Amino acid sequence: MSEEFQAYPNEIEIVQNPTIGAYAIWRFIQSYQDRAGTAPTLALAFLILPILLHKATRDIASSTQKASGLAMFAGKLGEVRENLFAIHNRALECRALTLESIAIGEQAGLFSIDANTATMTANNSLEQEIIPKLPVKIKWILPVSEKLGDWFSALTDEQVCRTLCVEF
Repeated sequence: MSEEFQAYPNEIEIVQNPTIGAYAIWRFIQSYQDRAGTAPTLALAFLILPILLHKATRDIASSTQKASGLAMFAGKLGEVRENLFAIHNRALECRALTLESIAIGEQAGLFSIDANTATMTANNSLEQEIIPKLPVKIKWILPVSEKLGDWFSALTDEQVCRTLCVEF
């Protein structure tokens, strides 16, 4: 492989970068807040990237109607039980990326973290001009992030974990 080719990030590095992760988490928080009127806990952020970055899981989330809810998504995902149980392992594998994404999101002012309550609050007052437009190739991040925020906001954290077969 030439040095010139290695200088460019591959497709996985482009998609699985913490800046895009911060953007996805920010949109998740906005959607959660819009529906619930409260801020999501920090723990829920660790479920966003494992769902978004796994194509089969993301495709099922994309094809599930927003009004159907998390239980329908989990039911469709659970048709192949390994896919549902794999979310827990992927959450563990994505911990470093999620943490880095959270750090970048907070530093960029997309959201803030309340250390006393372990919740995240989206900054909804950002000017539209400073929010970058996503390239078409990765626009799928937005609807899935927003659906997850909407679905998670309708349940308690424990219910989300039980539905997705994950433990914190």
